[in-house]
Amino acid sequence: MNRKKIPLWFKITFSALFAVTVISNIINYSFIDLLWFCDVSIILAFFGLWFESSLLLSMAALSAVGPQLVWQLDYFFQMITGKSLFGFTDYMFAPDYPVYNYIVSLFHLWMPFMLLYTLWVVRYSSKALPVQTLTGSAIILLSYLITDDMFSPAGNLNKVYGPIDSAPQTWMHPWLWVAVVMVFCVLCIYLPTHFVFTRLFKKQSVVSNA
Repeated sequence: MNRKKIPLWFKITFSALFAVTVISNIINYSFIDLLWFCDVSIILAFFGLWFESSLLLSMAALSAVGPQLVWQLDYFFQMITGKSLFGFTDYMFAPDYPVYNYIVSLFHLWMPFMLLYTLWVVRYSSKALPVQTLTGSAIILLSYLITDDMFSPAGNLNKVYGPIDSAPQTWMHPWLWVAVVMVFCVLCIYLPTHFVFTRLFKKQSVVSNA
């Protein structure tokens, strides 16, 4: 049986959206901003697409699909009701938020569905869970080490300074909070998403297709 391939037009379309998103973030913020999990995921997805790597695409989906669907829920709830559900998309409704940045930020709307499509084509890799756990933990650690505080240009990078962006958490030692963020990502994002993906793509999941 011939293995399905990702269409060239899809790769080109994704690559164009990828280029606009990444270049915009670098110009408007900094290279450090690319350490946000959503940006790491789109970078993984870009290389995963062109190499048709189920491992890279699975890692990107494992990290991004759940949080970005929650982002969408918060965004549309605030759009309809005028009230914030989780506070994740408040910046999208700020009167001084540039229109161009607003448009670029909408990648949270299309990206999870494009990732789900790629998994349907290349299959979900069960190796994504341990590899993404290690990668995600390293990114969280790096996010804390290379930023001085939550008011640096990159902001509260991956929430390493606390759950809200207005003030750092004071409940525990900063390093303990970093550990909590690592554990949260594994238990509340990666594991539940892995559970869903292994069942959603049960008939075609593979050990690896890197």
